[in-house]
Amino acid sequence: MSITPSVAINNIQKPLLTISSGNTLYVGGTGPNNYTSIQDAIDDANPGDTVFVFGHISPYYENLIVNKSINLIGENKTTTIISGNEEGEYVVCIFANGVKMSGFTISDSGGVSLPYVVAGLYINSRFTTITDNIIKNNDAGVGLKYASTNNISGNDIFDNFFGMKLESSSQNLIKGNNFTNNNRWYSIYLSAGFSGPNLDNTIIENTFKSSNYAIYCGYGGNNNFISRNYFLSNNNGVFLQGSKNFISDNIFEENCVAIKSEDSDEDNMIVNNVIVNNTQVGIYILRSSKTTISNNIITNHVEGILLFGSSNNEVTRNIISNNTAFGINVRFCSWNSFFYNSILNNSNGILLLGSDNNTIAANNIVGNTNIGISINYSSSYGYSNDSLIYHNNFINNNQNAFDECNNSWDDGYPSGGNYWDDYNGTDNDGDGIGDIPYPISGGDNQDRYPLMEIWSGNQPPDRPSIDGPTSGKVRTSYDYTFVSTDPDGTLVSYYIDWGDKTNSGWVGPYSSGVAVIQTHKWSNRGTYNIKAKSKDINGEESDWGTLTVTIPRTRVSSYLWYEWFLERFPLLEKLLKL
Repeated sequence: MSITPSVAINNIQKPLLTISSGNTLYVGGTGPNNYTSIQDAIDDANPGDTVFVFGHISPYYENLIVNKSINLIGENKTTTIISGNEEGEYVVCIFANGVKMSGFTISDSGGVSLPYVVAGLYINSRFTTITDNIIKNNDAGVGLKYASTNNISGNDIFDNFFGMKLESSSQNLIKGNNFTNNNRWYSIYLSAGFSGPNLDNTIIENTFKSSNYAIYCGYGGNNNFISRNYFLSNNNGVFLQGSKNFISDNIFEENCVAIKSEDSDEDNMIVNNVIVNNTQVGIYILRSSKTTISNNIITNHVEGILLFGSSNNEVTRNIISNNTAFGINVRFCSWNSFFYNSILNNSNGILLLGSDNNTIAANNIVGNTNIGISINYSSSYGYSNDSLIYHNNFINNNQNAFDECNNSWDDGYPSGGNYWDDYNGTDNDGDGIGDIPYPISGGDNQDRYPLMEIWSGNQPPDRPSIDGPTSGKVRTSYDYTFVSTDPDGTLVSYYIDWGDKTNSGWVGPYSSGVAVIQTHKWSNRGTYNIKAKSKDINGEESDWGTLTVTIPRTRVSSYLWYEWFLERFPLLEKLLKL
């Protein structure tokens, strides 16, 4: 069925979506045969049709059910309004796969969301695209349940109880949205809850502003890729609780706490972020282990990094500067490693309080106005014993070190201890190690083998750059180029995680700075995050380089069920080709 358009059709805003061929049904126009109800047009549409909605009679007080693969397009997102009028669980409910929706304001859902998803826009489908909408004044702005491989991009999501809530939803792309004033709870909430885990979602290039929690990844919210987002003036930027996620290349500014990990034993990666001017703590690790904090810039907080009751974490290659209390504050922690950091111009560089068996090595500890490294006893936390501190450079601190406990301040001979700018000893045998120990204030500890020159040592390679296609087709091979440079000029090997639960293993070694080409193809549609790291011949590893690749659907929506079936049963596809 074809419906005559409004006479104002030439004045409409061009939709951002590419829409498939089919009939177009019009709602709210002034020409003949236009619908006055969006739901009536949806009911009369066939899969592949477009329902185009004018803003002339907006707002539309409806609770829509979209149960077929159509394109639902609004004339203008600011004037084409679908309102739930605070009634019903959803304003728009999408059950069909392959729906495209753009150009609406979706507002005023009813109900409350806990423990279920109640939303302005509810998605229970696959391969749905939601772009260029305003979603406001709802319980949850967007709710996804049992939803996967959807694309939610370029929307303004604000003044909701939750900005977006995911339950049992995986491999969704959440890109380029503006989340603002979702300040009652969360802008994005991912947790297993009552339904199941939320896995492998890609959250990139969004802005989060003025929320309580910008992103919450709770128990079961694992393997999500959070990258290239901007977090401004939130209470918590990213909060990880009992979950495993990859947080890279984001900017955090003027939040209370930029990143917090609590009760997580799940190999979280916090890498390559810019974390500046947050009011309390840059990164807070509470009762967590196996977290890697690497290559971040962390400056202008009360505490740059705070570890409490945490073990087996690695803090490496960060710049931690101008924090008013501590660069790194370690309380009641053990078996953590601090390597290759530049800890500059803080009040105190590193504090260990009631913390045992930590390793602090190869750091530059410079210009801290109180103490470079302070190791203390506490009546609450006990002694801080059996840590190893070596190959650090102590320069221009008010006091280089203080230790009232029992720790080792060198790595033995001939490896040596630390470089101290106020060491007054000599090196008569020319072995690069001072002839007399360097005493550590506070007790009987000493650096038995102080270094005569600033320690440089072997440096890890730079994180790899990744170049290649960022979109493509299923079961088609693509070439990707990886380049990493080692500061020491040694050979490098590469480890590539293709984002589809396959990896290359370590390949190489190759010469430093030489382009290495690897080929890969993906079996299913989705958004994949390639991650690559390099390793020099001494075993020092780089940070991760990343590249996001989208493998979209390549057939029209009427074949969605057929495609899904072939993805689930790939052997059948081979038989059909015989």
